[in-house]
Amino acid sequence: MISGVGDTGRGAEYEAGLDGLRAVAVVVVVLFHSEFEWARGGFLGVSIFFTLSGFLITRLLLVERERNGRIGLRRFWSRRLRRLAPASLLCLGIVAICIPWFAASARIATVRGDILAAVGYSANWRFVAAEQSYADLFVGGPSPVLHFWSLAIEEQFYVVFPVVIAAACWLAARLRRPAVVAVVLVVLTALSVGAGMLTDDHDLYYYGTHTRAAEFLIGSLAAVAWLRSQRLQQVLRARRLRPLVACGSLVALVAAGQLATSTRQSAPWLYAGGFALLALLWVVLIFAAMTPGPLRAVLSTRPIVAVGKLSFGIYLFHWPVFQLLTPQRLNSNDWRLHAVRYGATLVLAAISYALVEQPIRTRRIALPSWSGGAALVSAVASVVVLALLLAPSTTTPAAASMVDAPDEVVSFGADSANAQVAVGTVGQSAGDDSTLTSDAARRPVVVITGSERGVVASAADAPFDIVDLTSECSFLQPSPADGTSGELCLDPAATVAGYLRDGGDLDAVVISFGDLDHVAVAERLATGMQFGVPGVAAEHAAVARELDRIGSLHAMRANAPTYLIDVATTAPDPLTQLLREAATTHPNVSVTTADTVAAAITAALPRDSAPTVERARMMVIGDSTSFGIAEQIDALAGDRYDVVWAGRRNCPWVPATTVRWWEGAEFEMSSCLEGQATWPQVAADLEPDVLLIVASLPELSDHRYANDDAWHAIGDPEFERQHRAALRRLTDMVAPYGAITLIADTPTSEWTNDERVAEFNLGLARWARDVPATSVLAYGRFVELAERVAGKSLRPDNVHLDAAALRPIVDERLLPQIDAALARAATSGSPGS
Repeated sequence: MISGVGDTGRGAEYEAGLDGLRAVAVVVVVLFHSEFEWARGGFLGVSIFFTLSGFLITRLLLVERERNGRIGLRRFWSRRLRRLAPASLLCLGIVAICIPWFAASARIATVRGDILAAVGYSANWRFVAAEQSYADLFVGGPSPVLHFWSLAIEEQFYVVFPVVIAAACWLAARLRRPAVVAVVLVVLTALSVGAGMLTDDHDLYYYGTHTRAAEFLIGSLAAVAWLRSQRLQQVLRARRLRPLVACGSLVALVAAGQLATSTRQSAPWLYAGGFALLALLWVVLIFAAMTPGPLRAVLSTRPIVAVGKLSFGIYLFHWPVFQLLTPQRLNSNDWRLHAVRYGATLVLAAISYALVEQPIRTRRIALPSWSGGAALVSAVASVVVLALLLAPSTTTPAAASMVDAPDEVVSFGADSANAQVAVGTVGQSAGDDSTLTSDAARRPVVVITGSERGVVASAADAPFDIVDLTSECSFLQPSPADGTSGELCLDPAATVAGYLRDGGDLDAVVISFGDLDHVAVAERLATGMQFGVPGVAAEHAAVARELDRIGSLHAMRANAPTYLIDVATTAPDPLTQLLREAATTHPNVSVTTADTVAAAITAALPRDSAPTVERARMMVIGDSTSFGIAEQIDALAGDRYDVVWAGRRNCPWVPATTVRWWEGAEFEMSSCLEGQATWPQVAADLEPDVLLIVASLPELSDHRYANDDAWHAIGDPEFERQHRAALRRLTDMVAPYGAITLIADTPTSEWTNDERVAEFNLGLARWARDVPATSVLAYGRFVELAERVAGKSLRPDNVHLDAAALRPIVDERLLPQIDAALARAATSGSPGS
């Protein structure tokens, strides 16, 4: 990751040792990303780089100050730019060119934004804003430039830190107190550690510049100690103390190895000041690499030094190589896969080092200063153009069913109820008791606007007429996508308003969103990235405000319902979530699909002679898979069920404090526990007739519970006790409203062990027998049956069903069981009988 940092002032006697330490760090990172179980703590290699960077940069600046009486900031920044930018831009350019090949593992629009953030050395803040953690496992996989987060932190450090050191040195000279530099560094270190300990967001801690600065600063303090204390160097190099120094180095190396093979990235102690403590260990290794002894001798061997010199290129290229050369593409998951990946990485790193990095860093390519600047600007512009202009690929997989479940309670039934009243009314308020239509002969009119045509099929027997006002432009950008017209794109509200001014009529509005809209949002968020998190937040809020105009549509014509249809080929992304937020915050606005919108409109048309039927109230809880089921129940049976979803993404229905899918994939459950705490109030507000519980991967995983540090799996007595107790609490929660509790069993998948799934489903049956008013719905076997009939997986991410596949399962398998359970309860006079 860092290579050649601090070349000036570095003694030849330990130059090779530091190169060797860089080699160890990058190898640890690469092994970690190779997903070896024994390399679970390999992410600590980045921490070594951070501490080593702080040490080398500080020593470089202080030596320059000692020799020249000043620190040349411009010269320093020029060296850093020559060292880091060429290879980084080469890597980003290759990734941009390969976007279509990354499409199978990442959303194109998102990758574009990631590349732009990486170009601006703000990738870490982009990934904080995007919350790329749990969602990455489903929605498109990790970004091919995810590893640029650490380079962004380093570059931000290189911009700010030299100014701090220069100011501290100036103040120390004025006060004639050399210790001022160390004092400043100690204060900054304490502030960084404190900032980390005050945040509960592990992603923010891990990616944040302010929280990870402590590792750099501790390396800086080590450099001050090394340069200012001749006594320290004499002690470390004294011949009589070499055995003691060698033993200390060995202990530090063993400790580092133990941490690299056992520490998980989710370990709580890391986020309670642990990274700073680790930096002290890395300082010991740095001193050992600079001191005569066995460790320096090993680190100075030619193969290790060679890897150290290539470490920056290895770090840059290994991650996108791993993302491209997948086991599926190479049809291998053994040593041959790793051999090809490592070989390709080394070749790219060697080419970059020989043809790009070294010639530019050592000025073998002699250019006037203005030419160098022009070349840099041209390279940056080329990468940006490549990232922005490459067309989306049709190979991007369709969105799985509701991976992007929202973070709040969603009441589907409220929108359905309003729609039933509103559709077909003309010039009336929603509460008007007069005749529903002013002209019985007039067919209802559905107006379609947005960027995608043909989203509602005009069937001959459809009980409504269609007016198509779609255009080839997104309301989130100022001009048509094809550039053929200078006219501005009108947002949906303005388009519909113009139609009404011209004498048009409408009873419902459909707004379509496609790839064009998703790209527009991604590019706007990428633009805000240059200002860090505040910029991204501002752009996100601006897009949300523009979407708020959708809410004004229903006011134009007697609260006519508005349906949002997302027909993009990309997986769920920020716009997907914003559309769902708009639907949950505006009356009469709902998100549906092209396949179901016609049925939803038809179902909402007035039925003058039909008696009013009170709908059963259903509360649905579970993880993100439960949200997809809730949506389908509302879409298919909204006339029978008033559905409220109160689940959370990646949340079990048992009160676990931590969930572990597998080694290295652990999730802290505080937000899940907060969601569970709202369930009694949701039940009190809804007074449900049915509580539907959906279990998926989080429920099948290993759990930790409050005041218990042990892991508990299916079959463990504590796992059994917790689930039985949780089910009883949930049943008791809805019992005052006469509700029945239904639990859908779970299907097998490639991410779960078949025996574990079978044992869990057997456990559901036992718990349901022991808890009154509770029964199990057959769901999992129908998912497996549908996949056997299709001859392929219907779950793009092995967990969430494709929406088109989920719909018939809910319609033909799940809803009949729910209807029958309610009918039995009504016939027997007691819930759940």
